[in-house]
Amino acid sequence: MNNNYDVIIICFANPTFDARTINLVKTLIKYKRKVALVTPDYGVIPDYISEKDYYNCKINLNQKVRHSQKEFTKAIKNLKLSGKFAHAGDFYSLAAAKSIKVKRNAKLIYDSREIYSQLNSLKDRPFARKLLEFREKYLVTYVDKIMVSADVDADYLRKLFMHTIPYFTIKNLPPTQVLVESEYLRNKFDITPEKLVLLYQGWVLEGRGLDTMVMAMNGIEDAELVLIGGGGYLDTLKELVKKEGLDSKVHFTGLIPYDDLSKATMSADVGLVLFEDTSISYQNALPNKLFEFIQSAIPVITSNQKTMREIVLAEKIGLVIDKVEITELQSAIQKMTDNATRKSYKNNTLKIRDKYKYETQEIEILKVYC
Repeated sequence: MNNNYDVIIICFANPTFDARTINLVKTLIKYKRKVALVTPDYGVIPDYISEKDYYNCKINLNQKVRHSQKEFTKAIKNLKLSGKFAHAGDFYSLAAAKSIKVKRNAKLIYDSREIYSQLNSLKDRPFARKLLEFREKYLVTYVDKIMVSADVDADYLRKLFMHTIPYFTIKNLPPTQVLVESEYLRNKFDITPEKLVLLYQGWVLEGRGLDTMVMAMNGIEDAELVLIGGGGYLDTLKELVKKEGLDSKVHFTGLIPYDDLSKATMSADVGLVLFEDTSISYQNALPNKLFEFIQSAIPVITSNQKTMREIVLAEKIGLVIDKVEITELQSAIQKMTDNATRKSYKNNTLKIRDKYKYETQEIEILKVYC
């Protein structure tokens, strides 16, 4: 049994692409914490943690998530890990982390990076939503501290769980990046200099304005759209591109490892961050892609969620559209084709890069594990 860990981080996500896990692990190691990372076996070994401290559990990921969760929890119990803190990196890891708390008397940290019972994928599945909410409320009774990605999430969860557990807001900020002149996306897709590179990066899921982005390209001649990422909506989106005859205007890169992402981001001209108003999770959205665009000095076009709108308008780094509709997005893109407008927004991102970097949260992160 290995009982020397300060923090055991358990996460259901792929450790190569999950920014929140990567940045947390790196920070704890930076401050001399002994960290174990446990994930399902995705066929990769992350290079930001020692191989001896990485545990990949061989489970069947090609089944319903609840069945994979059960296998994951059982596999972690068999590892017999112990440490001072068991960190659940998402809801899907919470039962597994709880088992370490119960068996090894560890403090349990829950990173509620989403309002899981209000995920967009559950909006038309009321029974599944209630079942998840019931399960989450039960597991939270074992939790000692909760991490969230925005203050608005903490407010919502306090009312939902009705408890006095301490909350810590750790935003989805990227670490400091060295700005470089990059032509990565232009070279990859042969995009000519006179055209803007519009960029979406993140999970390709329904409700993120992706259909609107694609359809908006029908009326845009001065730009091309690049989508970085993968997910359950990818095939549907590719079919839409083919149907609309937009293959020359809309490009897909697939998933890019997080540590390689910045060179692609910095080669864009405008970042797109759109969420449809279809779930509480999306209404409260404050995603890492917004801050990645800021860190890469890329002006943005976002939807009108309060959390994003306040930052974009206060910092004057881009445009906010009232509704995720084709004509509104087209109008915003046309405004961004003006070089002076775009340069003004870009200059403002340069002024605030240090304000929105992961390193500003290190003290707060260390408070979670004490």
